[in-house]
Amino acid sequence: MFYPAVLRYAGYMNEDESTMSTDNEGILRKTGDLPNWYEMDEVSLLPLPFRLYASWVKYGLKRKNGYSLGGSFIFSLIRMWYRRFPLAGDNFVSLPWQGNRFLITLDLLDFEVINHTLPLLSGASSESKLVQMLMPERGVFFDVGANHGVFSLLAASQGGDEAVVHAFEPQPRLAHAIELSKKLNHFSSLNIHNIALGAKEESKTLYLPRESSGVASLIELHVKSTDTVAHEITVKVDLLDTVVEEMGIGRMDLIKIDVEGFELDVFQGGEKSLKKLQPFIWFEMSPAGQETAGHGQSEIYHLLEQFGYHDFYDIRGIACGYPVKAGVVNSLTNVLAVPVSRQEQLHAALETIRSQG
Repeated sequence: MFYPAVLRYAGYMNEDESTMSTDNEGILRKTGDLPNWYEMDEVSLLPLPFRLYASWVKYGLKRKNGYSLGGSFIFSLIRMWYRRFPLAGDNFVSLPWQGNRFLITLDLLDFEVINHTLPLLSGASSESKLVQMLMPERGVFFDVGANHGVFSLLAASQGGDEAVVHAFEPQPRLAHAIELSKKLNHFSSLNIHNIALGAKEESKTLYLPRESSGVASLIELHVKSTDTVAHEITVKVDLLDTVVEEMGIGRMDLIKIDVEGFELDVFQGGEKSLKKLQPFIWFEMSPAGQETAGHGQSEIYHLLEQFGYHDFYDIRGIACGYPVKAGVVNSLTNVLAVPVSRQEQLHAALETIRSQG
């Protein structure tokens, strides 16, 4: 176990331990909030039942906690209808990202789309801003746990035809959705891998939730902590090191790892590549996720330190040009790990963001 004094000495916690300063809170608030999905222009492009559902969520009765009364029930009815009478045969719909920069294919029956993906189409998220900051033209981006592929598509759009983007998504339906998006946008730089990454090469059970694909995990307890397991499938698990070696990857600018509690395993399977290529690492740090995986947050920080990463930042601060150190967190936080070799690049990117106001 790592105690606060040890974590503070190692640089994982601020001087006031887990308490963020008032200045830092103000910086993070500058990132702004994502728009509510039901108020987005893209909702007008959805089938009528979803537009009516959006109106109910916006104007209908509310519970004490602020959620719509009967919202989940209404969505379940819509889902039942479209499973019986599929839209265009597969219940996929393609929507534009930030106006019309590219199109993304989404699964209408996946609550992840409503809950998380639709607001990302605004381009206002700190994660989207991070990709635009750190993905250079002709750059190399790895997206581990790509879901519908919004950040893979953004990186392909950002990096141009000579970029290299690898999206890893073990859920077959989502990997297929990314393939459809690739074809729609003619993104030849985008490569889709319907596999998981981990600490060893094996076949493993992937637990698929009933409601939202975003919490699908190789850890059963992780899914059960927030949803109900609807299906179990067997997926191939490979090593990041193996993939990098087999594809002859000699450069990696940015890697995103969002694998619902399995992050430590991905890092362990990519030790050689991460030490050698030293990309920016953007990963999800979830106290609940790490707990269901059976380890603490400090184990991830300690391992990355051994790989040459000594600075960890909350992505929300990076996105508005002011780095805020990330340490042991109390809630889900997107963290950017920065090696010494990329500090100058990060500082230049931050200066650019600040100069833009």
